[in-house]
Parts: sequence; C-alpha cells; structure tokens
Amino acid sequence: MVNGGPVPLFGIGPTRCGTSWLYQVLKELPEVATSSVRPKESHILDVDVPRMGADAFAAHFKDVGAEARYLCDITPTYCLMSSAQIAAIAKRWPDAKVLAFVRDPVARAVSGVMRARRYAHLGQQNESAPGTWAEAYALNGGTSRRQNAYDENIARWRAHYGDNVHVVVFDHLRQDPDTTINACLSFLGIEPPPDGLASAVNKRINVSSKMAPNIDATNELALVDHWLAAPPLSVVAEATYGQWQDTWQARRAQLAPKAPSAKARRTRTLLDASYAAYRRAKALKDTVKARRMEKALAA
Repeated sequence: MVNGGPVPLFGIGPTRCGTSWLYQVLKELPEVATSSVRPKESHILDVDVPRMGADAFAAHFKDVGAEARYLCDITPTYCLMSSAQIAAIAKRWPDAKVLAFVRDPVARAVSGVMRARRYAHLGQQNESAPGTWAEAYALNGGTSRRQNAYDENIARWRAHYGDNVHVVVFDHLRQDPDTTINACLSFLGIEPPPDGLASAVNKRINVSSKMAPNIDATNELALVDHWLAAPPLSVVAEATYGQWQDTWQARRAQLAPKAPSAKARRTRTLLDASYAAYRRAKALKDTVKARRMEKALAA
C-alpha cells in the first residue's frame, strides 16, 4: 500500500469486454473506491498524471471510506500503454492490482461497430454505412487490432506486475457471472458480500444496439480469416480459445465460399498496410507519452 492507504486497482481491458459491467459490480463494495471526479474510464494515468504529476491520481478520490482498500480506475485504453509508461507507473505504485479484460476478438470488434452505429443513430457521432472501408478499418484496423493483441498488451503489464495481473474473460462473465466475480474478489482478497451482488449482476450495461444493420459480409470475413490464421492466444485457457475458433469456423461457413473473394483479399491487404503505418505512428507517440509520464512521476 502507498503510505499504508488504499492501492490503485487498474482495469486495462479493451472496450466491449465487460469493463463497464464489472465496474458497476465493484463500485458497490466498500473495499473499492471510485473516482469522484470522473467515473469509469477516468483516464487518470494517460491524461491527468502526465499533465499534473502523481498527486493527480489521489486527487480523483475524495471522501474515501475507512474500509476502502483499492482506488479503482478502469480505463480500457490503458491496455495500449507502452512498456516505458507501465514501468513508470509500477515504480510509483508497485503494489497496484490489475484486471485485464479479454473477449472473443471477432465478437468484440463487431460489438464495437454496432455500438458506434447506435451512437450515430442518436446523433452523437458519425459512422460509415455497412460495406465501406471505414467499417472494415473499425473492425480490424488501427486501434481495434491493437486492442485485440491480448498477449502483447497483457505481457507488458505482467512484466512489471507479475501475479498482480488477473485476466477476466468476457465470455465467462456472461456464462457464469457469480463464479467469475468471486474469482476477481479472491484475487483482490475481498470476501463476497453475504447477500451477494445480485442487483449489479443482473444489470445489462452499455449494450450494443440490436437495431443496427448487419456487418458487411466481406468485412466480417476478412476479420474472421485474420483470426483463424493467427497463432493461439496464451492469456486464455485452451478450451476457451477452442470455443472461439469453433465459432469463427461456423461463422466463416455462413459468410463465404471455400476461398476468400477478391474483394476480401483486397480488404485484408489494405488493412495490413494501414495497420503497419498505424504502428509506426503509434510508436513515435508512445515515446513522447512515456517521456512525459516519467518526468511527471519523477517530480
């Protein structure tokens, strides 16, 4: 603990992996304090700390109860932080705990596009129509593909936090929420409440729109083929990954003939080229962010 007080609890899962749902569960616990400045997705580490220093973290948590053991900041994009950024965080908060969220990457990407369309329907943002390049990029380009790189992202955090990183699988949250939540509480050393967490467990949070049109078959096929050709992910159990692969195979049989169409091949080539350019640009930005964070936390 920092000065004998509560330690940070970071949630680093990508978007559309149940982060909002688990946040609602954790905030009901007296042992977990949440930001009084900004709720879930506080972006304390990547916005406030580089700008204002380490004290900016504590400033987010006012009137913390006597039972509080953790200061909870679940911000999905933390999974994209560079090794240098995480090293600076671990140096300042070596006893922090980390919840890393994962989900079937195909389902996660599709869910993200569906949610974006819901917001577009509400007039909150613009989103391209099905079948466009922008939709293909949203499914399997840039940030989406980088957030789906679960092994790489979690390995960077485990390099500094080791066993203080616990992986939460979205599929398990849906199939067996009680067992999954209890595993999280055990990881945090928190006893489950005697009366349970039924009110939070039964909520549906931040769901995708069922009114949204179907994803374009060519774009979804490129996404499915990418993951069928990718090496297995080590951060999830073999049985879970096998279930994902079975789902992708079944979906592929629905989407396409034996060989990918010429359009699907072109889409895949364009995505790979765009992603390579994105990674180069992101590496430069990560270097700048890491230097700012190191300077802020060393002050």
